[in-house]
Amino acid sequence: MKKIALLVIFALSTIISKAQNDLDALLAAGVDDAQRFANDYLAPGTNGLMHSMNANWFNSAKAKPLGGFEISIIANASLVNDDNKMFNLNTANYNNVQFVSGPSSQMVSSVLGQNDPAIFVEVEYDDPIFGSQTEQIELPTGIGDGSANLLPTAFIQAAVGLSHGIEVKARFVPKIETDDVSLNMYGAGLQVELTELIPTGKV
Repeated sequence: MKKIALLVIFALSTIISKAQNDLDALLAAGVDDAQRFANDYLAPGTNGLMHSMNANWFNSAKAKPLGGFEISIIANASLVNDDNKMFNLNTANYNNVQFVSGPSSQMVSSVLGQNDPAIFVEVEYDDPIFGSQTEQIELPTGIGDGSANLLPTAFIQAAVGLSHGIEVKARFVPKIETDDVSLNMYGAGLQVELTELIPTGKV
């Protein structure tokens, strides 16, 4: 499961880096257009990763004693709903972007979906030398059905007991590097066993 999760994170990171080339082309149409598309395209993937990374912090409700420690490899997965695979791109909300064919409002792939067939848009921009120019680009696609409707994550987690029902935790994803992207994640948490703080003998 760890290998599958890291492969999906790697694939998602690679797709995002490849999509960056098309987002760079959209920048020619203006920062507002590029930012609007990037937000809609990436949001389902980044939200899914954050939900998956922030789940299952504890293996037991019992906090470790003073000096007690644990090292774990944790795997999570968040579900990918069909409505997260696509989003509505309405060119009326854009300044310099138009679909090459079809209506002005179409469902297009997010980073978790797939454009099948490919969808092309026409970007209009001002060149300082040649004046008004247009460029046709293919909208980036996503991981599609390759994720089996799951967005898994895997990370290493360490926990140390501080006594009195308090436990400190840290987790991280080892650094993954390719020619186009570098990715790593980390976080920290605090677990408190409330029953240790309640004078149960007097209640």
